[in-house]
Amino acid sequence: QKTHARYAGTDDVVILAVSVDSDKAKVAPFIREKGYSFRVALGDGAIEGPYDTAAIPQTYVIDAKGMIRFHETGFRTRYFQESMDWMIDAARKPVDGD
Repeated sequence: QKTHARYAGTDDVVILAVSVDSDKAKVAPFIREKGYSFRVALGDGAIEGPYDTAAIPQTYVIDAKGMIRFHETGFRTRYFQESMDWMIDAARKPVDGD
């Protein structure tokens, strides 16, 4: 939520969560309870299929060209926002050769 709030209003950063919960009816109440305001897609196999979803959570930073620039498995609280800021900033920059 903090990362979403930090980048709200920018046109080049989108925070999207994908729920892989088998009980889709639990997703909306959970989102409301937590106060999340970012987009949440319900996984159906097509969304998460190309990504490694064997463990959750997964964090992907994908650049404007659709390239996965960063991928992390698991949740960390220490330095999470700082690392997200760094990854997003790096993904905003062109890759050498672009």
